[in-house]
Amino acid sequence: MVYISVVVFDYNRKDFIRDVVASIIEDARDIDVEILVVKSYVDENIDNFLAQNNIRFFNLLENNKQSDYIKCAIEQSNGDVLVFHDDDDQFTHEKIKYLYKIFSEHRDLGYYHNNYDTIDQKGNIVKNKNYKTPTFNPVYIKDKEKSLYFNDRIKFLLKVKPDFNSSSIAIRKSIIKNFKQNYDFNVRPDTFIMIAGLVSELSLFFDNKVLTHYRIYGNNVSTSYNASISRMRNTFMKAFSEGKDIFCYYLRFVENTPYTKYMKIRIANLQLAYNFWALQKKYKLSRENFRLILRVDFVHEFGYFLVSLLPSNIKILIMKIVYKASEN
Repeated sequence: MVYISVVVFDYNRKDFIRDVVASIIEDARDIDVEILVVKSYVDENIDNFLAQNNIRFFNLLENNKQSDYIKCAIEQSNGDVLVFHDDDDQFTHEKIKYLYKIFSEHRDLGYYHNNYDTIDQKGNIVKNKNYKTPTFNPVYIKDKEKSLYFNDRIKFLLKVKPDFNSSSIAIRKSIIKNFKQNYDFNVRPDTFIMIAGLVSELSLFFDNKVLTHYRIYGNNVSTSYNASISRMRNTFMKAFSEGKDIFCYYLRFVENTPYTKYMKIRIANLQLAYNFWALQKKYKLSRENFRLILRVDFVHEFGYFLVSLLPSNIKILIMKIVYKASEN
């Protein structure tokens, strides 16, 4: 059997932490699990709540990049498997025991990613057309099959979103602990965790079971939909610019491997998205990336390319119609 560490990353969003921890405690009864909270603040009431429930917690008041959260989890956890939980999401009640069983039965399993649905601030399940629950058959990818999927079945991976949201991810701690390269970042930690699993010699499991509720609320990037054009543009220009930069950074971790094609497709997608929201052609695709787009997903990715070339007034009209953006 395995020993699981459920690691809650609290990015100073205090509204949900008590409910998150209480839910994990309830769901983890009768199995060998520890709970850790890594947070970026001191709050006497929350700290007392965690201590009263025998939860170990760590305050990163200076070094609190998202990579520091991961390093703290590696250093302080006792488990064989790390199960990540962002502070504003929710697990389904079956998730922890399900993962305990999966990782116990499959000793070669290194990286796990489950499906998700969306909830509002109060925890009610809501439909969001921009964050639809993907539909796909589960796939268990042995180490020797990784290059097949990340070379020839990229269209399938783009549908699965195998690195979306840390709260859908679990990984054997040894994979990141033994990761050969230094890492330092403050965006998209979920992609880094997937890359660590990808370059390891262990298997990947992309599961279609909905075990995570992804919360859409307040200042969550997702809620920029239905906002003003200016807010939407500022939000997404920042997100896609940061995303492009971090994927270029992550690309060096997979240089000279079969996985560079997948990373280059992701970079090209982020560049095209930025061009759309910025109303300008800041990024020009290389011939290599253009050919990749044509081969991998003509309908979606090449369609994105065409939209990015449209005049500004047409782009704004699309923002109003598709994303329900308002003038103010």
